[in-house]
Amino acid sequence: MNFIKLNETDRIEVLTAFDQFFQAQLDALSQLAEIALKESNKKRINGLYPLLDSLLTSGTSIRFLVRHGLMTEAYIVARAFIERLVNVCYLIICEQAQFEDYIHFSMQKVYRSVHSKRKAYENIGQIIPVPDFSSIPIVAEGLNKYTSQKGKEITRWTTLRIEKRIEGIGEKVKDFNVPIFLAACNYVYEDASEAIHGTLYGALFHTGMFYGAGNQNKGEEYLNGLRIVLYLLMGVLVSGLFITAQTEVQTKDLVMLSEKNFAELIPYFGKRNRTQVDT
Repeated sequence: MNFIKLNETDRIEVLTAFDQFFQAQLDALSQLAEIALKESNKKRINGLYPLLDSLLTSGTSIRFLVRHGLMTEAYIVARAFIERLVNVCYLIICEQAQFEDYIHFSMQKVYRSVHSKRKAYENIGQIIPVPDFSSIPIVAEGLNKYTSQKGKEITRWTTLRIEKRIEGIGEKVKDFNVPIFLAACNYVYEDASEAIHGTLYGALFHTGMFYGAGNQNKGEEYLNGLRIVLYLLMGVLVSGLFITAQTEVQTKDLVMLSEKNFAELIPYFGKRNRTQVDT
């Protein structure tokens, strides 16, 4: 495993550079959200504005958590960030029937969520009336689509795994970086899942103790590596969204800005690599 060994001055300089890179990408993402909001509602990206906004909030959360060393929580949010971003890209380029599936899934979730909360009150002896959203046509259609023949809820809006969605985007969008998106999934998903499910590994993976960090200094070096890679991957994924969005709206300036943000980060790769030690 790789540990990032830096003196205190270099550590602050390098981590600040990667932190600022991710923030610069989020600032550019905010510009895309503004573009989407102003577009005609006939364009999909306009309807996807809530997801773009949620990327900004989750991205800001990642920065806060990483800065405070809360890495298991940062990984959990990063997993949501990846899935939201992939969904936006996929929903921009997918067939209309798949886009409608996504909408129907969300609408029927309103009905199911209300009834789950009704059950929550019943658990403490409270009976509350709830509105019958199933009478709304789009909700009824969603319920019909996402209920199995045995009457059980179908819990995923698509049968395509995230890897297949990423590959599908790559087939339709020139310059979309499929390998980096797959790498981000592989890097984050499993550790985030363990953190969510409360396993011992999920509670401790960020300490480096499973990978040879036998003391506090080694643990800090390992943590530095996680911080840097998480900032880098999440920031680069935003570039992929700008490239995909070009299929619907003019985002050439954002693509160029994203490339500039990355170029400004390159000198810090050299400093990082010169201080990297393998164990």
